[in-house]
Parts: sequence; structure tokens; C-alpha cells
Amino acid sequence: MEKKWIVIRLLSDMCVSDGGVYNSALDTDICHDDLGFPYIPAKRLKGCLRECALELKDWGDDISPEELFGDKGDGKINAGKVRIGNAQLQNYEEYRKAVLKHKNHIVFHPQNVLSHYSYVRTQTAIDSETGVADDTSLRTMRVASRGLIFKAECEVPKELSDKLSRCCTSLTQMGIARTRGLGEVIVTLEQDIPDVDDRIGTLAMPEKKDEGTFWRANYTIELEEAVICKSVNGEEANTLDYFEGSKILGLLAQKMGQEAFLSFINEGRLFCSNAYIAECADGKRVRMEEVPAFIYSIKDNKSEYINKIYDNKDTAKTLEYADMQLNQMKHSYVYQSVDGKLYRREVETEERYHHRRDDDKSVGRASSKQGQSEDADFYQISSICAGQKFVGYIVGTWEQIKKITDTFAQTESAYLGYSRNSEYGRVRIIMEKPAVIRNENTIEGKYLLVRLLSPAIIYNKHASYSTNPQDLLDEIRIVLGIRPEIDVTSEKIRKFLNYRTIGGFNVTWGDRKPILQAFDKGTAILIELPENTVLSCPEILVIGERNNEGYGEIAVSMVDLKQTELVKGTVITGSRSNIDELDVSGNPLAIELAGDLLKEFVQYRASSASIRDIRRSERDDKLSTVSNMIQMCRECSCLSEVENSVQKRYEKASAEKQEKKKHALAILKAVRDGCKTILQEFASAYHLTNYSADSSKTEMRYLEAYLVQAKYTMRDDTRQKDPA
Repeated sequence: MEKKWIVIRLLSDMCVSDGGVYNSALDTDICHDDLGFPYIPAKRLKGCLRECALELKDWGDDISPEELFGDKGDGKINAGKVRIGNAQLQNYEEYRKAVLKHKNHIVFHPQNVLSHYSYVRTQTAIDSETGVADDTSLRTMRVASRGLIFKAECEVPKELSDKLSRCCTSLTQMGIARTRGLGEVIVTLEQDIPDVDDRIGTLAMPEKKDEGTFWRANYTIELEEAVICKSVNGEEANTLDYFEGSKILGLLAQKMGQEAFLSFINEGRLFCSNAYIAECADGKRVRMEEVPAFIYSIKDNKSEYINKIYDNKDTAKTLEYADMQLNQMKHSYVYQSVDGKLYRREVETEERYHHRRDDDKSVGRASSKQGQSEDADFYQISSICAGQKFVGYIVGTWEQIKKITDTFAQTESAYLGYSRNSEYGRVRIIMEKPAVIRNENTIEGKYLLVRLLSPAIIYNKHASYSTNPQDLLDEIRIVLGIRPEIDVTSEKIRKFLNYRTIGGFNVTWGDRKPILQAFDKGTAILIELPENTVLSCPEILVIGERNNEGYGEIAVSMVDLKQTELVKGTVITGSRSNIDELDVSGNPLAIELAGDLLKEFVQYRASSASIRDIRRSERDDKLSTVSNMIQMCRECSCLSEVENSVQKRYEKASAEKQEKKKHALAILKAVRDGCKTILQEFASAYHLTNYSADSSKTEMRYLEAYLVQAKYTMRDDTRQKDPA
């Protein structure tokens, strides 16, 4: 595979919309990311290139659109050989790093970034008979400014590179209103992208221990693009908010090859955990867990929670708790520190809108009207947002872990989830140094708490799937080695249960996995043992079936139930740190965005000053003087040139000319006085350091805004004095 750039140059304004409404003041918005940078979705670009391939085929070109871009469906047979990413702005990575470094500064607000690369156009419909605009026909549309350059990374087999290049050359228009002057582009397929990445290399393995020893290696999944992890119900519309262990196994199978993978997985007992969202807590990065079912939130209280484990017959409920309305905490991921603080985090997901064109290319849009293709319709996809990190681990023999670390260490980027050929699925997997697993971990106490960290598939004694809590308890007893003679009856257990439906799809074999009911992560069982008991169990515990795919991971601990009250703790949701000052020196994007804000700042200050000066003036102001000076602004480049024009225009000694000259010079003096400290005030208002701007341009901008506001203020005053 070759890595190349698809470069898109805008010859006119362009509106590539996904159908979403981000601003109620706009009818049609362009696609932009969370930082405000506009982009062209890969699916849109791929669809346009596919149309070009179809046209080339109709013209007799030896080209196969299905071979390049695939066909309907997600199976291997229908997958295209070309992989296309989103088309981002030129220098996007550099600009994104600059914004993320000062993300909370007002200069880098997403709307400021978006406004720098785009603007809003309005249009209306005209009645052909009357020549007047139709009622309720005014529409607003945001467009990306012409002159912008977008670049999309693509992977293409060497033998298909020339065919893809011809498709790019054929693409001349994109987006909405292509027949009305928008979306004219030049698209080219340009040079290879060098495979340079300082994170690629071999991870040094520790020295091998005794035979039979198992090792654990943590891995981190960094999302470079949004990822779709389909759920059982909802097809593409819904996504899981974590990565199942089976996806990592599937990626290994893809990298190793089917036969090598089957041999590899049979070398020992391999367990690949689910990867959950990572968060910084207690000064370290931790793998979050599903909020346990015994954690309850308090109505109208976002900062505290209640631990219902301690809500038993011996608990003395005080009046403080009697009036509380408690609700099981909604689905989220948490990390509980030793001091009781609960760090909470929700995975960021998003909805993206897409559409399919009708098979009849003359239709020109997505539509589900009768007589047209059923697939020609709008649809939406839920995905996990890019930029997040997920942490999991893999357990296996030394040989297995070494093979896995070597495989991922040599991989620059990997692709997970669905729709991996365009827009979705690119991730980076980083392996950490493996460590030996402790075979024995001793716990002691009377109250045993068992929590499911991942969904568990449990069989009953009749060898069928079960969601009966007693079958779950029996499985736990077997795994923990609780002797049969120890009495664990229903009266001595407390259950906090979650359920879910699980399934899946095996792309390699092109078949669905069985859909069944299981206990969901977050389920907890509190077991009261007859007496103080010592249990010895390994560091990693799993129950049920399909453990190598991440199912059945559990955590066990002993708890102390001596408390006489419900336990209330603190919820930490995280807070953003504000950056007070922004040094714009050496930051091109900051300088450009600050320049846009300066224009607005000068406009506002000039307009306010003009209204104040006109209201306070006792002279008989002349509209003609202001109108003449507005024309001078268009002909002059600085304030001194405007002043020279005023002297020449009003050099005659007539009283009227001298009065106009006096008025014009008074305006110029007000502008000079207003501009003396405006740059300092602007830098102070926006917390900028080392910011400078062209003073002559600032003065001219101030003068023009001052004059325009003065013109309309005088006109309004004249109308109020003489209503007739």
C-alpha cells in the first residue's frame, strides 16, 4: 500500500454540510470539528470520487469503482482497496496543537476559528412576476472561503494509484449548490507520505521467568479518528462506548494472518480485556470502570453520591438521608480512590449524518420517494469521538506477549470498528512494558464484594445461557474456591444487578455471533460469610465464557460494614484550567485570529464613540461632509492622506467650506484620540502579550466605522426632527 495525499484546492466558496444544525441562526452549516476547523468528511470525498469512477467507466475507461471504493455492506468481499481519511486544512496538525495548548483562551474559541475560515451568505427566492422576494424564503448558509487548501491522507495499492489519480482529476465540483457557483475545486493525488513516527520501534521485553508463568501487558488505544463500535441493537445508529477485547484479537488476526493467529492463540490461555476510557486521578492515569450498581446519585446534588452497600438493617438512617431522593447513577465510568472520592467520566460520543445517492445519477440528491432506490436516503451514525484514550490489558505467556508487543510496536496506525475505509476507525495502539502476574493475592474479612468489570456470560447446570443471580453466585463460588460447606444462602447476599444484550459480527468468517442476555458490567454481589475468612486468588480473575474476548472480568475485595450510616462521598468531574495570558509571538494562527477580533473590537469602539460624539455635539453637523469623507477612505491608505484630501477639498474661504473643513478635522482628531490606546486596551481585554498590529490600518478601520455610524446616526436624528 502507498500513502498519498488527496489535495483539494477551492476555486470558489464551498459548503460541505452533514445536515446537522449547530447554530439556530443558520439554515445550512459546514462540517467543522470541535475546535472550529472546517473539514471535508471522508465519506463525502469518497462518494464524489466514486461518482467520478462511475462516469469514467461509462466513458469506456478500464476502471472498477467496486475495486477502488467497495460496494454495499461491511464484509471483506465488499470492502474497497482504497482507504481515505478526512480532508483537513493545510497545516492542520500544527494549528490544532496551537489551539489545544491554549484551548480555553477566548482567542481560540471554536466560533472565532470557524469564522476565520468561513463566512455566512444569504439568499432568497424572487417572484418572477412581481420581482419581489417571496415571503419566508430568506435562507442563510455558511461557506468555506475560496482559496483554502484541504489535504486528505489516503492508502492505495500501487497498481491502483493511477486509476485513483484519474478519479481525482475528474472531480471538479463538491458540496451544496454546485450548479449555482459554489464548490468549484481542483483535486490532485500528490506525493507519497513518508512513514516517519518516533513511536514505532521494538519494545524491550523483560527476561523470561519460569514456565507456566503468565504475563500482563497494558495497552492504550489513542483515537486519531472517530470510531464506530456497533452495538447489538440499532445497527449503525448506536455505538458502544468502550472497546471489546475481541476487537484487539481481530486486529491481531488481521496483522498475523488467520493460520498464524490460530496457532498463536493456542499456545496458552490468552485473555484480552476490554479497553475503557482513561482519566487522570490521584496524580496518575487510570483505567476507569463502569459505575457499580450500588452507587446512587442524590437528586439536585451533582457533587456527592451515596454508597448503598451500607444500607442494611443495621444502618441508622438519620434525618439527613430520610429526605433524600436517591437514583441509581446513570451509566458512566468511575475510579474510586482510597479516600472515597469518586472520579467520574463519560465517554464523548457524536452523531454524524450521511446520505446515499440514488442509483439513478440524474436524481442528484438523497431521497426516499416512491419509485427510487431504497438506499437513497439520509442516515446517521453514532461514534466515539476522536482524541480520547482507552486503556486495557492482555494476559498470556511470555511468548504470546512478546509476539503481541512486537506486532503493535511495528504498526504506525491501526483500524478498528466499522466503516474503516473512510472517515472512521484509525487508532494508535501503544503497548507498555509487561510484568509478571501474581498467582496469589490474599484477602481477609467477613463481607466479600464481587464486582463485574465486564459483561459476563453465565451457563446454568442445564448448559444454557442464564441470567439467574444464583447461577452467577455459583460461578463465583467455584472461581474463588469458596468451599461448599460454607453457608452462602440468599439471606446472606445482597445483589445489585445490571443486564445487557450481547452479540457481534465476525468479519473474517462473515457471520454473526449468537445474540444472548448476560450480566452487564457494574453488577455487584455482596456476600456475608459465616465468619472471618481468608481467600487466596490470582491477580486476574475471570468467570463465565468467552474470557479471551474480554468477558467475565471481575474484581473481589473485603469490605467493612461497621458503619452505622449510609456512606456519602464526593464526586470529582474535573475542571478546566483557565489560561490568563496568551503570548502570540511565533504563533501564526493566534496572530490571524487576534487580527479578526481586533477588527470587531475597533468596529465596536468606533461605533460607540461616534454615537457619543454626535449626541454631545452642538454644531450643525452635515451629512454631506461625512459622506465625502467615506469616499476619501476608499481612495486613501492612511489617516494623513485623508487629512490632505480634506485640506484640498475644503481650501476655499467660503463660510460653508470652512464649516465643513472644521467638522472634518474635528472627526479626524476624535479618531486619532480614540486610536491612541486602542491596541493596548484590546490586548488587555483579550489577555494578549507581545501583540502588535499595523497602526495605520487600525486608524483607517476606526475612521471608516466611525463615519458609517455617524452617517446613520445623523440620518436618524434628522428623521426624528422632521417626521414629514
